[in-house]
Amino acid sequence: MSDVFGKIQVLARRWGGMFALPLVLLLAVGGAVLSPRAAAAPALDAQAILGRASPAVGLVRGSIGARSISGTAFVIDPQGWLLTAAHVARRAEKLQVELPGMAALDATLIGYDATRDLAILRVNPPSSLPALQLAGDAPGVGDAVAVIGAPRGQPGVITTGEVQGTGISLPGMTGGTFVRVSARVQRGIHI
Repeated sequence: MSDVFGKIQVLARRWGGMFALPLVLLLAVGGAVLSPRAAAAPALDAQAILGRASPAVGLVRGSIGARSISGTAFVIDPQGWLLTAAHVARRAEKLQVELPGMAALDATLIGYDATRDLAILRVNPPSSLPALQLAGDAPGVGDAVAVIGAPRGQPGVITTGEVQGTGISLPGMTGGTFVRVSARVQRGIHI
């Protein structure tokens, strides 16, 4: 598993920590006709991307006292390591992950970085899980993106757009580490 943490550390160094949450899955598969850079690339096929990614995209459910929470988690290693948002997982008393075609799996919070809003969860799956491959290159302005998640507990939601800015700062977060996208990012549930 140190290999997964190593990959995340390499990405954080390479991208300067550029991660945006709610988790934005940046897929390097073509481009939408939204900017001059994207216009030169083939059209983004959102349904094909969703079909390939869905087996590795899960719904995280948990509770903080009497409040129910939910969010999205991405399988990043077949042995049950997932990436999610720190704001979803860090204070939860109990976490479960629902993956397509499987019963809910109890999840353990391994660690989180609140300044980047990232958390690593671990589940014990009955067999190897399909995993998403993390991008190896930093996104550029104009790159096509697909945002995949489970907002409000509804898995399989996808929106598309393009990268509008990199090195974005947010109050209370690590400066210059976020990516602004034009795709609609829907909020999860924090009741």
